[in-house]
Amino acid sequence: QPKADQTYKIVFTLTKAPKAPNKVNSALDHVARTVNIFVAAGVPLDHLKIVAVAAGPGTELVLDNAHYKAKYGVDNPNLDLIKQLHDAGVNVSVCAQAMGEHHLKYSWRAKDVSLSLSALSTVITLQHEGYALEPM
Repeated sequence: QPKADQTYKIVFTLTKAPKAPNKVNSALDHVARTVNIFVAAGVPLDHLKIVAVAAGPGTELVLDNAHYKAKYGVDNPNLDLIKQLHDAGVNVSVCAQAMGEHHLKYSWRAKDVSLSLSALSTVITLQHEGYALEPM
Protein backbone atom coordinates (compact mmCIF):
# COMPACT_ATOMS: atom_id res chain seq x y z
CA GLN A 1 0.00 0.00 0.00
CA PRO A 2 1.46 3.41 -0.91
CA LYS A 3 2.26 5.58 2.12
CA ALA A 4 0.86 9.11 2.21
CA ASP A 5 3.97 10.53 3.87
CA GLN A 6 6.32 9.28 1.13
CA THR A 7 7.33 10.95 -2.13
CA TYR A 8 7.21 8.72 -5.19
CA LYS A 9 9.38 9.39 -8.23
CA ILE A 10 8.43 7.48 -11.39
CA VAL A 11 9.48 7.80 -15.02
CA PHE A 12 7.28 6.12 -17.62
CA THR A 13 8.41 5.39 -21.16
CA LEU A 14 5.43 5.58 -23.51
CA THR A 15 6.60 3.47 -26.43
CA LYS A 16 3.48 1.63 -27.55
CA ALA A 17 1.34 2.59 -30.51
CA PRO A 18 -2.38 2.89 -29.82
CA LYS A 19 -4.68 0.00 -30.71
CA ALA A 20 -6.49 2.40 -33.06
CA PRO A 21 -5.97 6.11 -33.84
CA ASN A 22 -9.31 7.01 -32.25
CA LYS A 23 -8.43 5.28 -28.93
CA VAL A 24 -6.46 6.72 -26.01
CA ASN A 25 -2.96 5.28 -25.96
CA SER A 26 -2.95 2.49 -23.34
CA ALA A 27 0.47 3.53 -22.02
CA LEU A 28 -0.80 7.05 -21.32
CA ASP A 29 -3.90 5.58 -19.69
CA HIS A 30 -1.60 3.51 -17.45
CA VAL A 31 0.08 6.71 -16.22
CA ALA A 32 -3.34 8.13 -15.28
CA ARG A 33 -4.30 4.93 -13.49
CA THR A 34 -1.08 5.09 -11.51
CA VAL A 35 -1.86 8.65 -10.37
CA ASN A 36 -5.38 7.57 -9.40
CA ILE A 37 -4.15 4.56 -7.41
CA PHE A 38 -1.68 6.60 -5.38
CA VAL A 39 -4.15 9.45 -4.76
CA ALA A 40 -6.86 6.95 -3.71
CA ALA A 41 -4.35 5.53 -1.21
CA GLY A 42 -4.00 9.00 0.33
CA VAL A 43 -0.80 10.16 -1.34
CA PRO A 44 -1.05 13.91 -2.07
CA LEU A 45 -0.42 14.97 -5.67
CA ASP A 46 2.60 17.00 -4.57
CA HIS A 47 4.18 13.75 -3.34
CA LEU A 48 4.03 12.30 -6.85
CA LYS A 49 6.94 13.22 -9.11
CA ILE A 50 6.00 11.62 -12.43
CA VAL A 51 7.53 12.04 -15.86
CA ALA A 52 6.04 10.29 -18.90
CA VAL A 53 8.26 10.34 -22.00
CA ALA A 54 6.75 9.41 -25.38
CA ALA A 55 9.09 7.86 -27.95
CA GLY A 56 9.19 5.21 -30.65
CA PRO A 57 5.71 4.05 -31.74
CA GLY A 58 4.19 6.19 -28.96
CA THR A 59 5.61 9.47 -30.26
CA GLU A 60 2.54 10.63 -32.14
CA LEU A 61 0.25 10.51 -29.10
CA VAL A 62 1.57 13.99 -28.23
CA LEU A 63 0.60 15.69 -31.50
CA ASP A 64 -1.69 18.70 -31.37
CA ASN A 65 -5.16 18.07 -32.75
CA ALA A 66 -4.60 19.66 -36.16
CA HIS A 67 -1.55 17.53 -36.99
CA TYR A 68 -2.98 14.33 -35.48
CA LYS A 69 -6.19 14.79 -37.48
CA ALA A 70 -4.21 15.49 -40.66
CA LYS A 71 -2.33 12.23 -40.18
CA TYR A 72 -5.12 9.94 -38.92
CA GLY A 73 -8.38 11.64 -39.96
CA VAL A 74 -9.67 11.77 -36.36
CA ASP A 75 -9.26 14.08 -33.37
CA ASN A 76 -6.40 13.21 -31.03
CA PRO A 77 -8.08 11.19 -28.25
CA ASN A 78 -5.06 11.67 -25.95
CA LEU A 79 -5.27 15.44 -25.55
CA ASP A 80 -7.82 15.55 -22.73
CA LEU A 81 -5.87 13.00 -20.70
CA ILE A 82 -2.58 14.82 -21.37
CA LYS A 83 -4.17 18.03 -20.03
CA GLN A 84 -5.53 16.26 -16.95
CA LEU A 85 -2.13 14.72 -16.24
CA HIS A 86 -0.43 18.07 -16.76
CA ASP A 87 -2.90 19.72 -14.38
CA ALA A 88 -2.13 16.98 -11.81
CA GLY A 89 1.59 17.79 -12.03
CA VAL A 90 2.69 15.01 -14.37
CA ASN A 91 5.35 16.07 -16.85
CA VAL A 92 4.28 14.57 -20.18
CA SER A 93 7.24 14.87 -22.52
CA VAL A 94 8.27 13.72 -25.97
CA CYS A 95 11.67 12.65 -27.23
CA ALA A 96 13.04 15.24 -29.67
CA GLN A 97 15.01 12.55 -31.47
CA ALA A 98 11.86 10.46 -31.99
CA MET A 99 10.02 13.48 -33.36
CA GLY A 100 12.81 13.96 -35.87
CA GLU A 101 12.80 10.27 -36.76
CA HIS A 102 9.04 10.45 -37.42
CA HIS A 103 9.45 13.67 -39.45
CA LEU A 104 7.41 15.70 -36.96
CA LYS A 105 8.12 19.34 -36.15
CA TYR A 106 8.62 20.21 -32.49
CA SER A 107 5.91 22.86 -32.81
CA TRP A 108 3.36 20.16 -33.66
CA ARG A 109 3.29 18.81 -30.10
CA ALA A 110 0.33 19.59 -27.82
CA LYS A 111 0.70 22.66 -25.61
CA ASP A 112 0.85 20.59 -22.40
CA VAL A 113 3.74 18.45 -23.65
CA SER A 114 7.36 19.34 -22.99
CA LEU A 115 10.27 18.44 -25.25
CA SER A 116 13.15 16.33 -23.94
CA LEU A 117 16.51 16.05 -25.65
CA SER A 118 16.07 12.30 -25.88
CA ALA A 119 14.06 9.63 -24.09
CA LEU A 120 17.27 7.73 -23.44
CA SER A 121 19.07 10.58 -21.68
CA THR A 122 15.92 11.60 -19.80
CA VAL A 123 15.33 8.11 -18.43
CA ILE A 124 18.97 7.58 -17.46
CA THR A 125 19.21 10.99 -15.78
CA LEU A 126 15.98 10.50 -13.85
CA GLN A 127 16.96 6.99 -12.77
CA HIS A 128 20.23 8.45 -11.52
CA GLU A 129 18.10 10.91 -9.49
CA GLY A 130 16.18 8.03 -7.90
CA TYR A 131 13.17 7.70 -10.23
CA ALA A 132 11.74 4.21 -10.69
CA LEU A 133 11.46 3.16 -14.34
CA GLU A 134 8.09 1.92 -15.56
CA PRO A 135 8.41 0.94 -19.24
CA MET A 136 5.19 0.90 -21.24
